[in-house]
Amino acid sequence: MIRLADHVGELQLATGAAHLALGVARFRPALAAIARDGVVGVTQGDHERETAVWFLTSGAGFLLAGGLARWAQRQAGTLPVGYGVGLLGLGLAGAALMPRSGFWAVAANGLLALAAARAEGMPRVGRDRGDPALVSAGDDRQADQDGSRAAFSRSAAGRPRRPCTGTVTLSFD
Repeated sequence: MIRLADHVGELQLATGAAHLALGVARFRPALAAIARDGVVGVTQGDHERETAVWFLTSGAGFLLAGGLARWAQRQAGTLPVGYGVGLLGLGLAGAALMPRSGFWAVAANGLLALAAARAEGMPRVGRDRGDPALVSAGDDRQADQDGSRAAFSRSAAGRPRRPCTGTVTLSFD
């Protein structure tokens, strides 16, 4: 049986590809005008051109996020909970602002990402002690002192599952 939650990355890639295809079709005149006028600095003040750029840029962002999600699912067998929360939040906020839009697809991808993270027992950071707390999904092995599992387990799709232990820091100076 195929579980959609096992294919969040692919679905996000499809969302990005559809966004780009729709953008090129919808904004063909604006894109032609941008190319004709020399590309650099030709969008400012022109709502249609600015919208075209943002529409295509967000489609490319969905492709990048989908590729990363696909890689994460293949490497770790799961996704970080925050990825699903972020997609769901982005989708719901966008859908609230623009109910007749594709933001509902982003929210659906967020729900699937959350399902994938929860089904595979994604490690989370404990709030009270600051140390990793493993959320188990039928796997009762305890975490080592450093928070990693003593041995790899298998994801629902049969791939090795490894906890995500990396840290990402964003700095806007």
